[in-house]
Amino acid sequence: MDLLVKNNHLYLTNIGGSSGNVIIKLTKELQYVDSFGRVVDFTSGETADQLGEFYGPTRFLATTAEHIYLTDDNAEYIDGFPVESPNRIIRFKDIEGSDWKAYRPVGSEGDELGLYAPIPS
Repeated sequence: MDLLVKNNHLYLTNIGGSSGNVIIKLTKELQYVDSFGRVVDFTSGETADQLGEFYGPTRFLATTAEHIYLTDDNAEYIDGFPVESPNRIIRFKDIEGSDWKAYRPVGSEGDELGLYAPIPS
């Protein structure tokens, strides 16, 4: 769904990949390097609260010298209508998921500004 270039590598979000990988790392020559994570089925009651578990990584938000930030949202549709689903912002340092931190929305009711706060460990 999205592409990020960082430290001479390409990072791809791959929510629907046949291998189940959700973040794929490639060289700039498109050689496979590694993959990371798994998608959790929130409709089964399973929660994505462990390192490398995603609801569905969609878009890279930002990159810094130390971290990668991305949106993690199921964005499921039934009969063409969106189903309320969990969403978060995820921060991690590298393809192994080191320095992993998840942020959930707070204050996003109605027309309030949606802010994100760290999810307690």
